[in-house]
Amino acid sequence: LYLVNVNTPTFKHPFLVVGVAGLCTGFAFAPLPLGPLALVAFVPILLAIEGYLESKSFTALVYTFLFCFHGAANWWVMSWQRETDPYLMMAGAGLWLGHPFFLMPAFWLYRGVRRRVGVNFALVFFVVAWTAFEWLHSLGDLSYPWLALGYTQLSVPSLAQSADIGGVWLVSLFVIAEIGRAHV
Repeated sequence: LYLVNVNTPTFKHPFLVVGVAGLCTGFAFAPLPLGPLALVAFVPILLAIEGYLESKSFTALVYTFLFCFHGAANWWVMSWQRETDPYLMMAGAGLWLGHPFFLMPAFWLYRGVRRRVGVNFALVFFVVAWTAFEWLHSLGDLSYPWLALGYTQLSVPSLAQSADIGGVWLVSLFVIAEIGRAHV
């Protein structure tokens, strides 16, 4: 990553790359046995946004990633059945369109720190910020705790058991820290 120029796009088709990365992140959740995908799925988005830190496309790239992530992980919310209540479908569509904005603050903070300090500290900051926002997003009236990355590691007993100490957020911290480590 030290060779990546912040002003030069990393991928030829960044929206396709971040869309696939978002789908892979979403597919890492149960019932699919693809939990290890969560350990690498954030790497493409972090690489893709490097070339767009100063661009208006930054937020669009992050939204694309989070939209695909949310859609793959929470396809069931809209209840895709013939007899589904239309209001449930509309509420599910609203959730799918709006929820990615709740997950964006960690990326916006990453961008701000990355611009000022550099990639290594920004990645450490991103790990802490993502975990903190997952925890904050599980509190209050607008809570939505189902997308914590820690839930992707249910099939890894050593990681899943660490939830006894710090809840799903400790497992999320391990997952996102591994992503940060793989990114560098």
